[in-house]
Amino acid sequence: MMKAIKTVAFVFILSSILLAFLLSGRNVANNSAAFTSQHRVGLLGTVITISIHEAGESASDIFDEIFSAIEDIDTRMGVTNPDSQVSRINVRAGVEPVKVSDDVFYVITLARQISEASGGTFDLSIGPLVSLWGIGSSSARVPSDAEILEAEAFVDYRNVLLNPAENSVYLKNDGMSIDLGAIAKGYAGDVAAEILRRHEVTSAILDLGGDIVALGSRPDGEPWRIGVRTPIRGGSGIVGVLRVRNSAIVTSGGYERYFEKDGVFYHHILDPDTGRPADSGLLSVTVISGSAVIADMLSTAAFVMGYERGRALVENHGADAIFITDDKTVHVTDGIKDFFTLTNDEFFIPHSPDFFAPDITVGH
Repeated sequence: MMKAIKTVAFVFILSSILLAFLLSGRNVANNSAAFTSQHRVGLLGTVITISIHEAGESASDIFDEIFSAIEDIDTRMGVTNPDSQVSRINVRAGVEPVKVSDDVFYVITLARQISEASGGTFDLSIGPLVSLWGIGSSSARVPSDAEILEAEAFVDYRNVLLNPAENSVYLKNDGMSIDLGAIAKGYAGDVAAEILRRHEVTSAILDLGGDIVALGSRPDGEPWRIGVRTPIRGGSGIVGVLRVRNSAIVTSGGYERYFEKDGVFYHHILDPDTGRPADSGLLSVTVISGSAVIADMLSTAAFVMGYERGRALVENHGADAIFITDDKTVHVTDGIKDFFTLTNDEFFIPHSPDFFAPDITVGH
């Protein structure tokens, strides 16, 4: 059973990835009524916070419906749950197809499509590598080259076979496993937003452990102001503020989940090509899309691909993004460049009005 955490109202939401600015420029203490209702629960391996303004009916009934739906998603898609449909798919790898529910089939189909579109840079069958490294768990370690090579042999999205007529999923080879991971959070965000729309809620913020869904506008009619967190390991604060309506905002970066071994940091976003944490020259990628599950997958794929290829992938899927490279350069796609404001002078946007090219560079 899900464990409800006390309903509260506060002036901003601090997520693990994004800081959602909910308030106007007035004093913080005077804005505690920005939302009429807010509720938190622990699901999908994280804390989910939903804040709504002026629900047309009982807010508690809406929250119950949303968290019941998310709990069902967790039950069906959680890889750590041995009875989930995803776990059954993995257990039956190389043996037989597994018939799944419509939503599980839908999410796996989307994940396979993004896997193909990214040329396998995002690969839903990355489960063997995730288990091998164990990053984010107490068993995190640096595997040997031989272990990585062995696990990589089981990672290939093309061997995830889908049968729409039967709603079945078959992993071709014994030893394969799929890992929906954060994808389930994105799907849950889309489901929760649809429930809110059905109940005629027009102003809400959903924070699913760092996946943000901004529904409608702020209570004052202005766009939501989403702060993109500084992607520096151990750092705090934000890089800039993004103004959005009716958007999902998801960040992937290597600064949140990692471990250190012999002075080297290893983050959790793995590159299927190398079997190791991605080293693409990016600190983070924040994707803005109409769908949270699409934003989830694109942000991961783009982080692994690097700026140029990642930007092409994002734009080809009708989304926008903020790329922050390891030299602290911020690249913003055209669709949102007028809606993002840089606020941190440690970072810079090339060719922006606030950027000045040097007259001369020392070191030549």
